[in-house]
Amino acid sequence: MNMDFSLKKQIFNKLLDSKYKYFTLDLLTAKYYKYDRNLNIFLAFTSSGSVAGWAIWKEIPWLWGIIIIASQLVIVLKPYFPFSKYSKEFSEKYVLLQSLVNELEQFYLKIHLKKITEEQAIEDFFKIKHEIESSLNFSNENDFNVNKRMKKKAEHRMKIYLKTNYNKDLSNYQKISNNE
Repeated sequence: MNMDFSLKKQIFNKLLDSKYKYFTLDLLTAKYYKYDRNLNIFLAFTSSGSVAGWAIWKEIPWLWGIIIIASQLVIVLKPYFPFSKYSKEFSEKYVLLQSLVNELEQFYLKIHLKKITEEQAIEDFFKIKHEIESSLNFSNENDFNVNKRMKKKAEHRMKIYLKTNYNKDLSNYQKISNNE
């Protein structure tokens, strides 16, 4: 079988794009989990620190007052901090995307080893592609931003992934982070 080169390249590029998004979701999940954890640690500290607060109250009353005000504000505003919700949704998407990327990678290997017909490859590719795109639909309330630092980290992971798994260099491919 002589697989159309452009189809094979399209499948490989989809694999790279999906893997990049997988790495990005992993970083986003960790980021929002950390924010949520730190917020809960702060609340736990301030609520259980009331006994210790008496010592601070006597020496530096204004500091303890600021801590109490801050903790009360956080308690009131916590429902508006989306960290827990983001962390949960990103984590779910990450797990699903991990499975789909593994499936796409196995599919690419079958094509590379010529274990699948071109007709079957086209059908399977568009099925997997649709599943990946569907898995990346987020709730309307989930408004998040991927900053330059996070993009660089995801690209670094991509470089390692490509070198380790395919002995290829990322510079041979279009800038992946522009595919978002």
